[in-house]
Amino acid sequence: PSPVSPSSVPPSTARATGSVEASASPPRGTADATLRQGDKGTQVRELQGRLAQLYLYVGERDGSYTYEVTAAVRRYQWARGLRDDAPGVYGRETRRSLESETTEP
Repeated sequence: PSPVSPSSVPPSTARATGSVEASASPPRGTADATLRQGDKGTQVRELQGRLAQLYLYVGERDGSYTYEVTAAVRRYQWARGLRDDAPGVYGRETRRSLESETTEP
């Protein structure tokens, strides 16, 4: 038999589509969970509160990661020179930085 060669097609980075639960925030207690537009939950509400402390977000603290939250996260990342996380995505670097200069709402 001939040897199997690795595929030259890179793995897909697209997010799976489906139910709302698929994009819901990870359960509470997941300290380094990555949050992005479309996520919902208590961690998003906390993020909204932290961004509000820095006057970057003035919307409702309803736990929905909306376009406005994405824009606020982007502004924060740009102002702090954060580049490890994708623009507008609340990942490990952005979370650590924001949590270091705000208090839990």
